[in-house]
Amino acid sequence: MRITKLGFIGVGALLAGSAVFGSATGITNAVDKLGGSSAQIATCDASIGTSIATAYEPGISEYEVTTVTITGIDDTACDGAVVKVTLSDVGGAAVGTEVTSTAIASGDTSKILTFSTQNLSAVDATQVNVLLAGG
Repeated sequence: MRITKLGFIGVGALLAGSAVFGSATGITNAVDKLGGSSAQIATCDASIGTSIATAYEPGISEYEVTTVTITGIDDTACDGAVVKVTLSDVGGAAVGTEVTSTAIASGDTSKILTFSTQNLSAVDATQVNVLLAGG
């Protein structure tokens, strides 16, 4: 009898997981200007550049990420959008918290986002993930 109850619990969990997976396939995105560094969805600018600046931090005895610079922004197409940057490790897990820029305006072809207050190890932060949202 105990095995039967466990079997029903396992089947119930499987069905619940399938229902969640099935409902996620119907999600759509209504944002008209959206892009990322890993895969392009639809964006105001698909050819931006990124660079990471580091500085030695004695408190953690290693180099930390101080800023991330986004360059080559199409200020006309991205007017009003914001740049959102997250850093991740080699496995894709987020390192630290997202930093968001001020809105892109005419003449803004680059943005510098500050990460120095987060004390993020430059060894751990190996990937820059960029999102151009809104506008």
